[in-house]
Amino acid sequence: MCDITLEKKPQVRSGYMDIMLNGEIPIGYIDESGNTLVKIEIEKPFREKGYGKKAVKAWIERNENNYRKLETTAVIDDRMTRIMESLGFSMIKGTGRFIKTV
Repeated sequence: MCDITLEKKPQVRSGYMDIMLNGEIPIGYIDESGNTLVKIEIEKPFREKGYGKKAVKAWIERNENNYRKLETTAVIDDRMTRIMESLGFSMIKGTGRFIKTV
């Protein structure tokens, strides 16, 4: 288990969004749709500290028993590409998207 928790909060445009918490401190959010990680955003003061990877791990842990495969939307950042690959995701050729069989 990692030290980041995900807490569902109402979101006007997309139903619900997961707020990432480090203890009780909100540090960013994850937006998902079913088995797909749509967006991850870390607040500026918390970037470059490993929270993105921890947040993706928390998302995997929460979803790995609910789906056979987890996916991402297109990843355009090299740093996020490295994170996804280090967590066992494989890039879908020609799409920029990643998939992980769980």
